[in-house]
Amino acid sequence: LPAYFEAYDAYTHRLENEVNWQNKQGNRVQSLIDTAQTKLSSAQEETLRKAGCVCSSPHLQFSTTDASFMKKYSGVFGHYQFQGMHGNHPYYQLQPQSTLTPSGGSATTRRPNITTTKIYYLFWNE
Repeated sequence: LPAYFEAYDAYTHRLENEVNWQNKQGNRVQSLIDTAQTKLSSAQEETLRKAGCVCSSPHLQFSTTDASFMKKYSGVFGHYQFQGMHGNHPYYQLQPQSTLTPSGGSATTRRPNITTTKIYYLFWNE
């Protein structure tokens, strides 16, 4: 019986070590993701500045206070992320609601349903 308890204790200790290691790896990966997102945002701001854009933010919040517009066009309002330049003008893509998180937080997102997800863009049309 004492050998059983000793083996059980050793097993739980190994499990605790594995959980702690996985947790540290997750934190390290999240840190890499956060750093890459910060660098991407800075590069996007610089791209917009160099293109002569008045607003150099890679993020746009498209909204309305008109209830009839909100009802009629509810799918087009939300957070748009800079995607690139076309014809020397920026274009932005609507981001799914599930990817937005408060600052400092992380999100797990579900894979979008390709058949029902509409993609919306904001762009300059001459």
